[in-house]
Amino acid sequence: MNFLQITSKMEKQVLLIIVIIIFMNSCNKVYYDTFSVDNKTDKEIIIEGYAVKWSDKINRDSIYWETIKILPNSIYSVKKGTGESSEPEGVFEAPHIIDSVNIYFNNERIIRYTCFEDYHACSDKKNILNYQEYYDKHCDEHSCTYVYSITNEDYDTAEVIN
Repeated sequence: MNFLQITSKMEKQVLLIIVIIIFMNSCNKVYYDTFSVDNKTDKEIIIEGYAVKWSDKINRDSIYWETIKILPNSIYSVKKGTGESSEPEGVFEAPHIIDSVNIYFNNERIIRYTCFEDYHACSDKKNILNYQEYYDKHCDEHSCTYVYSITNEDYDTAEVIN
């Protein structure tokens, strides 16, 4: 029997079901972007992201924060869904809330990004909060990888902790 000559009603229904299954599987594809921080130093890095703008200024305990720990010469990465199942972009769990960051190097030095009053006030610095401008971006057909590198130069220019 010629494949194109489907005559029975049952054959047509089976073919329809197969076509529907193939179509549904192609629509349910989930793609991910990867957001990474590459610690290119020999120092352990602690990144504290917190929300000053959205917190109760009187009660310091109400400041939302999250911490990322990166061992020397290591990469921290998080995958976030794109498209219909999209998640907030960036290395933090809640990047749209995080407005300030402290980056600690072995608890010896610190870089501070406090951008909540005027986001553009931080734009003159290499800013971990701004993945669109300060991350290396590599994309394929369906996803992108964003990498923020922390280098020895960052350590050298960081503020010494007393």
